[in-house]
Amino acid sequence: MNSLDELKAKITTCHACYLRKHYDKPVPFICGDNPEVMFIGEAPGADEVEKGKPFVGRSGKMLQTAIRMSGLTFDQIFVTNIICCRPLNNVFPDDNEPILACRPWIDAQIQLVKPKIIVAVGGQAHRHFRGSAEGITKACGNWQLYTLEGDYQVWYMPTLHPSFCLRGGDPNSTNAVMKLDSKGKEALLRAHIATIPNKLKELVK
Repeated sequence: MNSLDELKAKITTCHACYLRKHYDKPVPFICGDNPEVMFIGEAPGADEVEKGKPFVGRSGKMLQTAIRMSGLTFDQIFVTNIICCRPLNNVFPDDNEPILACRPWIDAQIQLVKPKIIVAVGGQAHRHFRGSAEGITKACGNWQLYTLEGDYQVWYMPTLHPSFCLRGGDPNSTNAVMKLDSKGKEALLRAHIATIPNKLKELVK
């Protein structure tokens, strides 16, 4: 793959898994002019399929707000999903076929962009990209230096998915994050994203 334009064309014509039989519009990435930070979400929803861009619905607006409040600009970011087609009934698939079909697209995006930072947005993105069994409520906000193929190193952080933040909390939970109401979860998401600019500054020292 020689360019992002070529990669985008291949994604939008992909028929590698069964999801494409149900939706005729895979959702590719969006990319700024100087993308240093790659956000990897879980899967597109109805709004994303309609507009052909990731994170443009209600959840997307929450993420966009957190990014903007952190001081990051659009030119600095790259946004994609771990799977490119909308899941059936908007439920993330419990089999690996769509994830395995889309993983080459994720790998190709990383190879072309070479981001300094990768942020997994949500538990499914964290589990399938990083191969981690640790739940997102425990892993979120923790930075790790992650080595990819070819000894390429990138700073990695998982964070909460905005759709999770939109849901209310469980006051009876023993998990501190699960107890938070929607405003508390959104504040935590913003706090995670707010650490990115300082991490970028550390990388240029």
